[in-house]
Amino acid sequence: MSKFLYVIAGIVTFLAFILVMAPASLLVAAVEDQLKAVPDLKVGHISGRVWSGSAQIQYQQFPTTVTWDLSALSLLVGRLSADVELREQGLDASFHLSVSGNEGTIRDAKAVVDARYINRISVGYGLDLSGQFNLSEANVSFANQWITTAVGNLDWPGGIVHIETPQQLYSVDLPPLNGDLFMHEDNLRLAVQGSGERMLDLTLKRTGWVAAAVSYAFMDLAGLPLPGSVSASPEEPAVLLEEKIL
Repeated sequence: MSKFLYVIAGIVTFLAFILVMAPASLLVAAVEDQLKAVPDLKVGHISGRVWSGSAQIQYQQFPTTVTWDLSALSLLVGRLSADVELREQGLDASFHLSVSGNEGTIRDAKAVVDARYINRISVGYGLDLSGQFNLSEANVSFANQWITTAVGNLDWPGGIVHIETPQQLYSVDLPPLNGDLFMHEDNLRLAVQGSGERMLDLTLKRTGWVAAAVSYAFMDLAGLPLPGSVSASPEEPAVLLEEKIL
């Protein structure tokens, strides 16, 4: 009996050694199908181990380094639990990820994003930002490859924004803006307020389309030409843009 226990202990020790020393690429390979479901997402160099590793990823013009620390105890009950960080020049973010089967949560998400990081893509749409955006108190639940609940707060301290239109380039000094992240029906929404009025409404739909509604209040604040009826409610959308991103 004692020999049998020694054999079992040896096997367990060997398997534990294999798991601890397993390269991080195995973890990335395990979620390869989920990664392929995101268009324009590329995975580059992978280093470290399954339990503590990093990977270079890029989504469109947004590169970042993802690092993670897995909890071994959570795997014993069939759940993946990890502390995750995203780092790049102009990006500093972190959150706790927990996944079991086809559902999971992102908790305690926070991020500081420099406008220069966002400008990698926003300049192409005629929008040159400044300052830093701060995400706090963000928690997200998901199931069956879509978001089920979401809460969070996004703050921007205000500053100079350059807005290019077909007619001319506008340089606008905007006040501080605050955004609330939430779910409405089956859509993820970010409602941005400023000076007590709705300025911008971003909606991510399950179909992968994102819609940006710019209110008359924002157009007036920025001194931009007002399309349509000038008697419209300030919080009604003056401009609606849509694009498929997922």
